Amino acid sequence: MFNTKDWLRTRNRQRVYTRLLRKQCSEHPDGFMFSGRNQIMEKGGHEPFEVDLVKTLLGEVQLFVNVGAHHGFYSCLALSLGTETVAYEPEATNIKMIRKHIGANSFITPFTLHPCAVGSLSGELTLHGGGSGGSLLEDNPSNAPKGQQQTVSVVTLDDTLTLTGKKSLCLMDVEGFEYEALLGCKSILSSEHQPYWIIEVWSKDKLNAPNPMFSKVFSVMGAHGYKYWGIDEGTKALTPLTADVVSNIQKGIAKVAYSNFLFIPEDDELVNRLLN
Repeated sequence: MFNTKDWLRTRNRQRVYTRLLRKQCSEHPDGFMFSGRNQIMEKGGHEPFEVDLVKTLLGEVQLFVNVGAHHGFYSCLALSLGTETVAYEPEATNIKMIRKHIGANSFITPFTLHPCAVGSLSGELTLHGGGSGGSLLEDNPSNAPKGQQQTVSVVTLDDTLTLTGKKSLCLMDVEGFEYEALLGCKSILSSEHQPYWIIEVWSKDKLNAPNPMFSKVFSVMGAHGYKYWGIDEGTKALTPLTADVVSNIQKGIAKVAYSNFLFIPEDDELVNRLLN
């Protein structure tokens, strides 16, 4: 049965995306051409503490991996600093936006775009929604219209990413699919040259109930010898977390005001330099 409301919502989102694709790029404060979806993104006000942290970490690595690259902001940031970059993004309009932004710059640093999602197995899945909220979860947090659904290719990081001894930083923002994505990169997590990670993990779902996958992400990382910190934009600080604290957040006993987390191998001396 034709759903008029769903059709109108889909058409409205398509108009927004068309405007974004046509929007002229301007120079971002970090030194590259970009066209953000709003002035906060465009003028350098987006997640300033995390952006500074990413810039610090990029100075420690030879490879940046942008999983769920959206419009390519962090990819452009890494490329502007001369860091080889590999990006993964499944949503059709976002892929066009990434190519637009890469094309607007004169990066000479190698860049690879995988136009696909990342999961625990290779194949195809339905992406619900688009823009910044598209999710492989059927009960996705964006509450997107059904007209926006699209079938996307899914790959694993283990199958498509070669670190070849390079120290790397992986930034993952996959709208609730983090645990599945991590299950597909156990070889990378166990490698001699373990990457640094920044992963967005929401502690609550769209109904404000505890996210059942929240603690599983930390369990996977902890099992591979990672320590973890909350990236708190409010206090501009890295907040150390333990398995007990994560468990209390999962149960709703403890609350956090942030959703981005830093993971570093426990024996890596970078921790001391970041916290001092």
